[in-house]
Amino acid sequence: MASASKSFDFSERYRNMQPTAERSIVEAREIAHKTIVLEAPKSVIKIVDLTRVAFSLPVPPERDFDGWFGKAVKKGDKHFSLQIDKEEAARIATLALSSLVSSGYYGVAALVIAASVAGRRESPGNNEIVQQARTGLAEAPRRRGVAFSATVTPPQVKDISTLFAAVASSGDPQTIKSAIEGVHADARSVSAALVSSVNQTLQTLTNENRRLAEEVDLLWWHLGGHSFLLDVPFSSLPEEAVPMVIGADVAAMVTALPGPYGAYGIIRKALGATADREQSIVETVGNLPTESRSDFLGNKPFEADDLAILHGAIKAAGSEEVVSLGPRFEKITAINAETKFTRYELALQAYHERLFIKHGWL
Repeated sequence: MASASKSFDFSERYRNMQPTAERSIVEAREIAHKTIVLEAPKSVIKIVDLTRVAFSLPVPPERDFDGWFGKAVKKGDKHFSLQIDKEEAARIATLALSSLVSSGYYGVAALVIAASVAGRRESPGNNEIVQQARTGLAEAPRRRGVAFSATVTPPQVKDISTLFAAVASSGDPQTIKSAIEGVHADARSVSAALVSSVNQTLQTLTNENRRLAEEVDLLWWHLGGHSFLLDVPFSSLPEEAVPMVIGADVAAMVTALPGPYGAYGIIRKALGATADREQSIVETVGNLPTESRSDFLGNKPFEADDLAILHGAIKAAGSEEVVSLGPRFEKITAINAETKFTRYELALQAYHERLFIKHGWL
């Protein structure tokens, strides 16, 4: 992934959230923060659970979140408790995510946006992490041209002139043998380094070509007006279900996180003049035809109904003709099913959910 951010100032950010915190607490939290930021990228499960805590969602008990997150915090604060200090845990998790986003972890940025459900969920710091994530993804295409490089770096060759000088002056068999072995070892080292450099360059070119190919595929998909997942024209679907299907369609055609830079624009273009019209979650989910729900969900299993709220609602609806998303949905997601979103927001939510389901994060 990316490297640790040198510009992220934990102390300042934490004090903005907790201006009355004692210096000893700030220092203890900063030590924990460094451990958490190093540990979280080792597993997408840990990043997903950090996101849950940042948005005050419960972490499944089998994930042993306390075993790594809680342990890191307790090292400097033995009285810390995930069950009691939920608001403090949310602050620590939010700042860890913020640090990762500022370091260029674009997948984390996209996950934060998905978890926020178009900003309807709150996180510490007045939801600043959500705006930071949006800004990070928006800046990615601007940096791409600067950061992109397909140069093969020539490996360094070891200076073995002293060995040849020794051979020339002595003629000793052992010295000759050592010289040959030195040349052979250096040749193997140089070859390995060159192969590695070429492979990295090819991977860079492959990723760039894949991104461009995906954007071309998405443009043809948009012109066709035909659902990739459901294999039906969009015109044959109820209008309320279209945003969710468009978002999931685009994600289904994307092969790498966080997706091509043009995906958001293509989604808005596909929605046309209705992009800013509002509708509720229950209207969106309830209007997807029962015969299309299985195709919409696909074969990739997922468990994070609290984060993949639209997909989770479709899964829960099953084959019911009338979809009722009542208290159980709100208990799982902390979102009321009658909440209104723009059609563009719903499409982006479906896009991010499907993207992370597809790549095994949820």
